[in-house]
Amino acid sequence: MDHVEALAHLGLSQSEAEIFLFVLRNPRCFAPQIQAGLRLEKMSVYRALNSLKDQGFVESVGALRNQQFVAVSEQDVLGYFNQRRESLRQACEDMTQILHELRDRQHTVYKEKRITVYEGLDGWTSWNEERLRHPNGPIMEFGQHSFVLQFFASPADYFAYTQDFITRRVAKKLPIHVLTDARDRDTHFDTTSTQLLKEVRVVSMDQSLDALVSIFGKRFGFYTQEAGSYLGVIIDDPMLATLMGILFKALWNQAQPV
Repeated sequence: MDHVEALAHLGLSQSEAEIFLFVLRNPRCFAPQIQAGLRLEKMSVYRALNSLKDQGFVESVGALRNQQFVAVSEQDVLGYFNQRRESLRQACEDMTQILHELRDRQHTVYKEKRITVYEGLDGWTSWNEERLRHPNGPIMEFGQHSFVLQFFASPADYFAYTQDFITRRVAKKLPIHVLTDARDRDTHFDTTSTQLLKEVRVVSMDQSLDALVSIFGKRFGFYTQEAGSYLGVIIDDPMLATLMGILFKALWNQAQPV
């Protein structure tokens, strides 16, 4: 690495580095000497000299129209670079801290305002209520219902709750499109019905999907079993909801009507 490149890495422009080295080698030189010696434009030389003076690398001696330029002492230069290195180290530490805080804040804001987590039977009912609060239908639903039965004390409780949900959904005139696995059809509810504003289609899945996925309005959610407990999530993200809606419709067009 040559001296100009080394100085450039420390923050000097190429012309500043070249002029500083020229002044080091030629003490008490005039600006025209620098211009001729380095073959630089006049304005570039004066801009670089002013910058070097402001940064403390060179000093001027004499009257304004007849100034000579000298480099500061080696000790001053090394002191400047040590100070700059310490400032850079501190700036890197500060930036790292800022990035950590921004990332933590981003996660916090996202969790607080964009993601809601639900657990257990109470979570399941609350998750369902959210689907009714945002009637920008139709609700799109995909997955298996058999695992939902495990939330309830008995099948009768499950049927009673589900029937009540359907009644309130219909009262809101909110249609629903249901994609279900042929092996997991809940024949009590997975039936196309004009009166219930429900259309059901069957799709064959290679693997069992122990979860229920739903897209409603500008939101996307799922409910599944995780580590032995039942966990639901609703994500308030229009882009993600749109993407999931596109995938749902692609499957819907391949499915068989009931």
